[in-house]
Amino acid sequence: TGFFLDQRLNRRLLEGKVQGGRVLDLFAYSGAWGIEALRHGAESVLFVDASESALSLARENVELNGMSERAQFHVENVFEALPRMAEARERYDAVVLDPPALVKSRARLAEGLKGYRELNRRAMSLVPEGGWLFTNSCSFHVSPEDFLRVLGEAARDARRPFRFLSWGAQSPDHPVLLAAPETSYLKCAVLRAV
Repeated sequence: TGFFLDQRLNRRLLEGKVQGGRVLDLFAYSGAWGIEALRHGAESVLFVDASESALSLARENVELNGMSERAQFHVENVFEALPRMAEARERYDAVVLDPPALVKSRARLAEGLKGYRELNRRAMSLVPEGGWLFTNSCSFHVSPEDFLRVLGEAARDARRPFRFLSWGAQSPDHPVLLAAPETSYLKCAVLRAV
């Protein structure tokens, strides 16, 4: 894993949507989504990741960008943090959900889709009306149709109406090769709570 340059253009989707808001960056890794949110005027960002070393990188990157006063860091497994945050009725104006690939093979598709559904259901419960969810899947075996269906199921389970606004994909420097369909893998869905 690395800095995830394939998300470069998708992170720009935060522009105009996070200014003055509280942002939650889940599976934050080295902090790229949260730093972009801070750059676009977020009031604060909470970076959450299970890896202390990853959050150390995020903390260092936030410091290098001179934004430390608006950033907080929390080491916890996101699958455990989300139920706790939902139970505490925490609210964020924007939530970024960028997990690692949950479906590494076709045989694991059903199990992985359940994971995406649960993560998104919990994340949706943290977003107030008018808030944003930027949710991602980098699993090739999850088609855009599968992902959109799972997001609809998650919204229904959360009893929260969301509008789907747009898709993002990997940046052009991660080209899709017609002879290798697995090169079309990244899906970034922009949703708004209504």
